[in-house]
Amino acid sequence: MYVCDLRSKHEDEQDVQEQKELAKRVMDGVAEFTGISVEEIVSSSRKAKVMEARHLSMYFVRSKTDLKLIEIATLHNKRSHVPVHHGLNKVRFMSSNERDFSQRLAKLKLKLDPIKPHKS
Repeated sequence: MYVCDLRSKHEDEQDVQEQKELAKRVMDGVAEFTGISVEEIVSSSRKAKVMEARHLSMYFVRSKTDLKLIEIATLHNKRSHVPVHHGLNKVRFMSSNERDFSQRLAKLKLKLDPIKPHKS
């Protein structure tokens, strides 16, 4: 029997709930940094500034939590993991190709650093 098999379903659900609360704090931090409200971030808006904030939110929620892509999608009012995967790829691409974006990403990372990351 593996150690992970010894965890009860309740403990798993509790951990997921803690991860979702952590994700919401990350989303709040991204909203504050970008000036785009959480409501706009999770909306269906396709405005460039809103989409960038949404992608940043997905990127940092992914890096700070153990949530699955579909769980991150649900937090952002998306129906599947595909928009999350696209957002993560977009942030990675822009950070390596656009110096301005890379600098903003670094500043946001510093702002979000005090938020407790996931357990590794």
